[in-house]
Amino acid sequence: KTSETDIPTLWKNGVAREIGNMGNFNHATSVFVSGEDVFVTINESENNSQALLWKNGENQVLAEGSGDAEVNCVYVNGDDVYVAGKKDGHPTLWKNGIPESLGENGSAKSVVVKGNDVYVAGCMGDFFSANQEAFLYVLRDNGEEVAFNLEMSDANSIFITNDGDVYVAGVVNKHTAALWKNGDFMQLENTGMSSAHSV
Repeated sequence: KTSETDIPTLWKNGVAREIGNMGNFNHATSVFVSGEDVFVTINESENNSQALLWKNGENQVLAEGSGDAEVNCVYVNGDDVYVAGKKDGHPTLWKNGIPESLGENGSAKSVVVKGNDVYVAGCMGDFFSANQEAFLYVLRDNGEEVAFNLEMSDANSIFITNDGDVYVAGVVNKHTAALWKNGDFMQLENTGMSSAHSV
């Protein structure tokens, strides 16, 4: 929604619950349930553009700053809570509230943990220029960090199979829906304006 009455909302079994403040472009972006705990990422444009992690009714401010802060995905693995987003204009991964910058410019869109390996997808660079690239960042259990540039544009979602195959959904050339499997590109649509948001 794009009105000044936007309210971040969580639905459970079709029943809506308002979980954030009213404001222009305020919205919830991701939800994860772990045991009895419910986690939601929320972006609010009011109050200097806050990026929040909501847990069972309590908000934690992860970042703030007009246009330079956002949270897009939350994933819980045991006692560790991971959030993918943007802080100070940099693609960022938070682990238990502590941010780690993954690059100079862009945003992290999705995070998944498989075993003890952490996978993050997003984009590096400026959308309005020709240098934006989708990326897949992997933090291995042994501490090794690996980053893969996929194509020009953006990566929005990750899924890891039990066999270890890595699927990433996104968009290439800023307007063509795409799916990557283990880094190999598969075009989904070529209609002139399309994107893939979840896999």
